[in-house]
Amino acid sequence: MGIFMDRRKNAARGAAGGTEAPAKAGSAAGGRYTERDNRGSRQESMAQALAYWKKERPTLPVQPPFTLFTFPSAEAAEKAMLALPFIHKAADSGKLICERRMTFGYYEILRRGAPTGQFEALVTGSDLTRDEFRLAEAAFADHEGRCKMRCAPAAGTDAETGNAALVRYSQTLTGSDGLSIYEVYNGPDKASAQAFLREKTVKRRYYYLVVDTPEGSFGRDAVGLYQE
Repeated sequence: MGIFMDRRKNAARGAAGGTEAPAKAGSAAGGRYTERDNRGSRQESMAQALAYWKKERPTLPVQPPFTLFTFPSAEAAEKAMLALPFIHKAADSGKLICERRMTFGYYEILRRGAPTGQFEALVTGSDLTRDEFRLAEAAFADHEGRCKMRCAPAAGTDAETGNAALVRYSQTLTGSDGLSIYEVYNGPDKASAQAFLREKTVKRRYYYLVVDTPEGSFGRDAVGLYQE
């Protein structure tokens, strides 16, 4: 990810961003979640699932870990998904939402275009830790699920315990290319930086959240987490 550091070294402070801190992301009030709280990419049909596996996933620079289970009913699949701490049901739409930047959801399996009464549920993303992966597989198995495919997170990818509240806004920079925007923060350590970045989402191209720490600089862009 050296290109990010090269651009930021030559960056000038953006006139639009100035040095004012960006607005804080809101959280679900009183545990009530709505569609606005969804940060993930939801799968609700087999067509969406096939598009992910055949078109989206092959283009990712790093293949994220995943677990994919089959279920005997939609009810079982939904209960399994809701057993995960970052999955909730939106009060306004009645659909599942994910607090994290992941691809998730469940859908009915079709064979030759016909419904089978069987369902698949998927959780995948670069943020998925080994502990969360194990939790997902246990929850899926506890709700009548059977593992179809899986790719566990690599050893050593679990995030250490950190304190996101210790990360402080520093400045907003505009890259020398005139396109890249760097929202820069300072943090006490790697773990706190990663904890902070895991709570964020970036949907704009050429937009980067960067946390500088004594252990290095860590960032998030539209693709996911990275280290400079």
